[in-house]
Amino acid sequence: MLAQINIDVDLRTMPLAQYWPEYDTRQSDMAMIGWHADTEDTANFFQYLSFCFDEETGAGQYNYGGYCNEEIDALVTEADSETDLEKRNEMLREAEAMLYEDVGYITLHWQNLAYAAADGVEIEPVVNALDFPYLGDLVINRSDD
Repeated sequence: MLAQINIDVDLRTMPLAQYWPEYDTRQSDMAMIGWHADTEDTANFFQYLSFCFDEETGAGQYNYGGYCNEEIDALVTEADSETDLEKRNEMLREAEAMLYEDVGYITLHWQNLAYAAADGVEIEPVVNALDFPYLGDLVINRSDD
């Protein structure tokens, strides 16, 4: 698709074990990464993907493009200690708007989730509002045809 807009691409695919060391040393002009905050907290996204890189603290560890806005970093850090949830949410929304205005990075690909089952297995929906599978409520009805 990038070639259609005159961007030459030399696509390299590799197993994860080889990918992460190259990702960490920024071996290419662009890279693919998926992200889901294990804490389900928006601040997690900023801390790892858009904070100014800081090797000592690990901030911005996966900020591949090297984007840095210290004002956003300070706002998100302040939000981390805010106990009023509405105020905290507003602070994070403000940080997101700033990141958007800066065009800190450009998302080129959004992975669609796919789920499948073997023939004869009917699976009740298990994906929650975050489009994240929760298998604790998985119900399998097997029909023996």
